[in-house]
Amino acid sequence: MAFIFELPKEINDALSLIINELSNLLNGINMPPNLRESAMHYIHNKGKMIRPLLTLITTRILGGKLMDAINPAVAVELVHVATLLQDDIIDGHLMRRGFETPFKKYGTEYTILASDLLIAKAIEYSLKSKTRKITMELTNAALRLAIGQSYELEYKLSGKVDMNIYMRIIENKTASLISASIVLGGYVAEADSNTINLLRSLGEKLGAAYQIRDDMIDYLNLDKDNPRGLRSVDVNVIDALKAEGFSDPLKEAYRLFMNYMSEARATAALIRGGEVFISIIDFLQDPLTKLIEGNKK
Repeated sequence: MAFIFELPKEINDALSLIINELSNLLNGINMPPNLRESAMHYIHNKGKMIRPLLTLITTRILGGKLMDAINPAVAVELVHVATLLQDDIIDGHLMRRGFETPFKKYGTEYTILASDLLIAKAIEYSLKSKTRKITMELTNAALRLAIGQSYELEYKLSGKVDMNIYMRIIENKTASLISASIVLGGYVAEADSNTINLLRSLGEKLGAAYQIRDDMIDYLNLDKDNPRGLRSVDVNVIDALKAEGFSDPLKEAYRLFMNYMSEARATAALIRGGEVFISIIDFLQDPLTKLIEGNKK
């Protein structure tokens, strides 16, 4: 979900402040080097910064102050990075984003402690935010993340998955934090309760679609930067659909993806400034549509 359309200068400037804040996260705190390096690994080797960007974009389109969105955006990214560290342990990832993981370099113990440290800092930044609603939103997302990860772990241990379990996994593990990222921007902008509910619904639909899209890309082996590790059992919508008896699971996965995209677009249309979200939806949808349609020829 990298944003290939041009972002406004004020959002790029705010994103730079977030990256700088993250880079200086542990300055002045004494700790063993292995813990520091484990905690900072995915901050130094950063990803697309999707979640902080969603917070900034939502804040801006609803008329909030971007400076008020810095702390919430830092907090949501820290929760995300903490989950990457935990994923590396559970899945035995040795490589991610082209680098050895902290799990591989420093071991399970330091990686666990690093995830705890980042969650503590996420709480700190959420409490420094404009409203305590931001802390509650992130707390709820973190709870759902743990539940989603536990459903995925049960699948990995049993090898049995169906669409019911699959949806429990992605709704809790992926969609929860995407949704929270968008809702945080609503709280920063002091949006009314109806708008907050629309933002939450939009985030849930975008998050589910994003995971299905990623699964299809993984199935087609199009992402060379996927994590690699000791355990190769991954939850994928294609496997869940195969278990349900679909003869063409890729086609059915694409149908599900498009349904979520349609619902997300309809929800975005009800939000003031929602055309920005529709641009994001179009970005997610267009390349996959071209790929699937190309495979049919």
